[in-house]
Amino acid sequence: MVIYLKEVPMQLDAKTIIEKLGGIKKTSEILGVSETQVYRFTYSKGVNNGSGNTIPPKHWNNILAHAKSNNIDIDTTGLFKMFHNG
Repeated sequence: MVIYLKEVPMQLDAKTIIEKLGGIKKTSEILGVSETQVYRFTYSKGVNNGSGNTIPPKHWNNILAHAKSNNIDIDTTGLFKMFHNG
């Protein structure tokens, strides 16, 4: 029997991350997206194209790189959950 371990992204709490990064405007600069898009991260799914208070995984590397280089404490253990898939 072979057991594979995969990393499955957990949802980020967008509001907390945005606050830690310095707000909507600063987060939009870090991620290279509009301020409107950053606001959409905080909206419920189904409301104005909201993403359900999550930040899509494609932005995580930029978030973590910026946090590391600016000594911003973002708990990376909350980003990934290991699971067993047989």
